[in-house]
Amino acid sequence: MSLTLASTRLMARQVLIRGRVGEAITGRGFDDFSVRVSAEQGAVSCVLPFVTTVKPGGWYAAHLNPGAVWPAFDPAPDVTLRVEITIPGRGAVTRSQSVSPALLALSDAALTVGGQAVTAGLVSGAPFVFDVTLDPPAVALQGTVLRANDPADPIVGATVTAAPAPGVVTDTNGQFFIPALPVAETVTLALSDGGPVVNNPLTPDYARRVNRVTLSLGG
Repeated sequence: MSLTLASTRLMARQVLIRGRVGEAITGRGFDDFSVRVSAEQGAVSCVLPFVTTVKPGGWYAAHLNPGAVWPAFDPAPDVTLRVEITIPGRGAVTRSQSVSPALLALSDAALTVGGQAVTAGLVSGAPFVFDVTLDPPAVALQGTVLRANDPADPIVGATVTAAPAPGVVTDTNGQFFIPALPVAETVTLALSDGGPVVNNPLTPDYARRVNRVTLSLGG
């Protein structure tokens, strides 16, 4: 089995792949990324011809190139469509889905281009949706632990834990630093200075690389 090339026929600027690249928890969309689309059938793979359009909010579409040569897939087995999203500073992530070859076959469609009637080859099952959701980068936490909210009474040697990360101990000023909080909508900070553990829920602000907080233990 091998992939062959179908006849070169004018294609409309058809959307082959569309989706959104965004962050979990915050819901923010990425506006700077590149897209690579490939297809694999059995042991044979090829990169598909397209032009990518990225819109604000992380929305994107991969358009087929008019006039491009399209692969002719065998009737079986299914084809794996693979989309690779590369985000500066975040590396590449890949998403894939299995597609029937019939959905990737070209079908003739009558179009008007430049005032002239033409027959274009369109991919029958397009568009295919590939959404990508990534965790936001972990943020650090800098804080101070006070006795009964008294700024004049910082607690030395208190343990602050954001599980599953190991606990850290406050310094002589009652201050602590956690380099990477667990990535979650709400993180529980467990405080102890030898007595009962006090739990403090924290909602990280993922727009800030370093979050700051003041915590308190009872007198």
